[in-house]
Amino acid sequence: LSSMGEDSEEDTRRSEDIARPARGPAVDSVPMAASDLVAPVLLLALPQVTDPFFRKSVVLLLAHEEEGSFGFIVNRRTELKVADILRDLGIEWGGDPGELASFGGPVQPQVGSVLFEAAVPPPELPGANEVLPGIHLTQHLAGLQRLSAAPPARFRLLLGCAGWGPGQLVSEILRNDW
Repeated sequence: LSSMGEDSEEDTRRSEDIARPARGPAVDSVPMAASDLVAPVLLLALPQVTDPFFRKSVVLLLAHEEEGSFGFIVNRRTELKVADILRDLGIEWGGDPGELASFGGPVQPQVGSVLFEAAVPPPELPGANEVLPGIHLTQHLAGLQRLSAAPPARFRLLLGCAGWGPGQLVSEILRNDW
């Protein structure tokens, strides 16, 4: 033991080790490759993200290639009612009249996509693709019309999408944004 008031070299080293945060494998020294990120996957915006489009966002990433990445913000509602949007398109809404559309992302906000849950997509639903087991996506107006008459319990009208250019998303992940 060291005498009172004086720290030995060993005590100093030990306290420095305690004060230094523990690190796992040398993550910083191994660059992430675009192929390390495999869609579909959920991306969670970390607290340091201040971009108003992505702050506190959860993104369902559906495509990630060398050319870029594509997905939808899935946790942000708009103030627009689905019934009002569909009425403007001449489509009747058979769901909850207060249901709000979601903000899917800042890219092409005038384009709507429907994300919905169904064990099996309706057989005559144009352009419906299964993106995760039991989760389907369509961007076809005829598909929206069919689904809106009797919407499934899990139905989300997404306005816009999220997109990243080549290398942009990987760069953001390495910056610890996601």
